[in-house]
Amino acid sequence: MVVETSSAATTITVTQLYERINRVISGEFKEPIWVTGELRSVKQSRSGHLYIDLTDPIGEEAVIKVVCWRSTWSTLERYLNSMNVELSSGMVVNVLADVKLYKGSGAIQLYLRNIDVEALLGRLAALKARLIHQLTIEGLIDRNKQVPIPLVPLRIGLIASPATEGYKDFVRQLSASGISFQITLYPCEVQGKDAPVALSTGVKELAEQPLDLLVMVRGGGSKTDLSSFDSELVARAIATSPLPVWVGVGHTGDSSVADRVANRSFATPTECGRELARLVNEYLDGIARLGARIGHLLAKELDNADKDLERAKSNTANLVKLPLQLAKGELIDLSRKLSRASIKIPETKQYMLVHTAEKIAFTARSSCKHANSELNVRAVLIARSSQRTITDHAQRLDHFRQLLFAYDYQRQLERGYTVTLDSRGGILREASKLSKGERIVTRFARGSVASSVETISEEATALSKPKSLTSKPQLPQSIKQPTALPAKDNDGLVQLDQRTRKDGN
Repeated sequence: MVVETSSAATTITVTQLYERINRVISGEFKEPIWVTGELRSVKQSRSGHLYIDLTDPIGEEAVIKVVCWRSTWSTLERYLNSMNVELSSGMVVNVLADVKLYKGSGAIQLYLRNIDVEALLGRLAALKARLIHQLTIEGLIDRNKQVPIPLVPLRIGLIASPATEGYKDFVRQLSASGISFQITLYPCEVQGKDAPVALSTGVKELAEQPLDLLVMVRGGGSKTDLSSFDSELVARAIATSPLPVWVGVGHTGDSSVADRVANRSFATPTECGRELARLVNEYLDGIARLGARIGHLLAKELDNADKDLERAKSNTANLVKLPLQLAKGELIDLSRKLSRASIKIPETKQYMLVHTAEKIAFTARSSCKHANSELNVRAVLIARSSQRTITDHAQRLDHFRQLLFAYDYQRQLERGYTVTLDSRGGILREASKLSKGERIVTRFARGSVASSVETISEEATALSKPKSLTSKPQLPQSIKQPTALPAKDNDGLVQLDQRTRKDGN
């Protein structure tokens, strides 16, 4: 059907149409209005203008464009920064704006004048308080705090973004400690709408691996940047983790919900790494002190054993000397009595008495000489036994000392061993785990070297194995197992004498 236009009909231009629509809109929205919506996207142009897509927070598909001119946004941005607030996707905000029709696209737009920051902060605080209350009712607020921390937490599961300063600060503290930490990294986003899911997934996956401790770190930022750590997903993942979880998130204000439910929380990633290194060093220092204490006790026991042996030697000599002196006195007295009695005995028997007296005197001298010889032999045996005991205890003490030195991490590096780490900070044990172009770091006793993988050869494993700290340290050959001391009984000297005579010593 063809409609003929009368020459008398009135028409308007597109510009006139826009003007009429604007008059209708201006008549309806004479003053700026407050609009509540969820930020779908926030972009700032090079010219300094801010462009926002605002949608209904209840899930409707309605979207309206919001424009904030540079002159208005520069002032508003400074105020938001002073309140530690940064606009990001997913936030629900109240904006004060003018409603106008943009001729360039033929769409209605809002021209931003102000944002209700207090309402935004109040909404975030209310959600946070409600979540903390719910976790407290369920008994989850202190659940992870009751998970015991291992004495030496060396296997660390790290949940962080590798590109952030928070990650670098934490790893730097562990590297500077000189302790061979084994770090398993779960890289993920730490801010934005996808961050809560990523962080909670990282906690759950690492908790299933053979690790000692989980650590979640992030550098500083605004309150909205750190909103992921107030998420219910993250809080429940930390609270129900079977492993202790430490949180090191940079903040100067109130703590996050993640801080509240974690086993321990720290104001910065640096402080978290420093405390972890201190905890392990404290255990190692305790082992060193225990070793020194054992050495002191062994030395004291050896000294007491030496004194006991000297005392036994002196007592034995005194016990043998006293009967000999008594026998000698009796023989002298008997000799005198015989001399006096020989005057009354006939001359024919006097010779027999003299001969008998000489024989008795000879026998006495022989007995004294034999007793003295026996005393010397026993003294030698006691001295050998004490020396053997002292030598055996000294060997045992040397064994414990060398055993402690053999497991000293820095000592292994000084002996020429090295540690090679992959790009994720884990210790390398197989060349097949690498890929071409991957960055690796080799640590020496003094310093480290970063390199890039060019070729990978499986045949290299058939050659002599390089020294590496990933293998168990071998004890020096000079370390021997402590020998058992000889058994004692009521006649220890006789047993010792019999063994010595049998060995020909």
